Amino acid sequence: MIVPQPNTLLISIPHAALLNLRTLRPLYPKPFHSLSATQLLSLHLARQFRRHLHPSSPPPLKREPYDKWWPFLATLPRQFATVPLWWAVHARSAESLAADFPLDPDARSSEGAEGKGKAAPVDPSLGELAHERVEARQERRRRARRYAELRELMPHGVRRRAGEIERRFAEDWAAVRRVWVRPLSLSLLPTSARVPY
Repeated sequence: MIVPQPNTLLISIPHAALLNLRTLRPLYPKPFHSLSATQLLSLHLARQFRRHLHPSSPPPLKREPYDKWWPFLATLPRQFATVPLWWAVHARSAESLAADFPLDPDARSSEGAEGKGKAAPVDPSLGELAHERVEARQERRRRARRYAELRELMPHGVRRRAGEIERRFAEDWAAVRRVWVRPLSLSLLPTSARVPY
């Protein structure tokens, strides 16, 4: 077995293969360029998971370019049961989540999508929660109570920090929602983003 010497290059990843602000910005129209790296990366992850795991979700994104990162993204965990932010989100009802984190930027106002004669878009994962069987709903409530208990058991400083992270999550959601245009038109994407990797 060959043992590499110190400072030996073991692997090199081309910049174009990295998933970061520099590689994602060209895939989105200018209004999205105001998003932070966390916000844009989160939006991209959410869009790709929705595209691949909920392909029949309305409205379908026609002729959307192939995402070269999907094989990697598909390996990412989908549950984070040891993370306090996960507890905070999953301790809430689907209705509460839909009210606080709507897809439609106008959904909270009285002039929202309903007032314009169209139905407000529903996130597919929240839609699934609304159609859970009774047993699944009871299990979800049991887990929600357990998550609330775990939050209460956290030391005060950790609970305060978790609250700050929840606040930042809500602010990031609001920033993404402000620039979100549904459906994202392919004509707004640069030609280079349309070519499969």
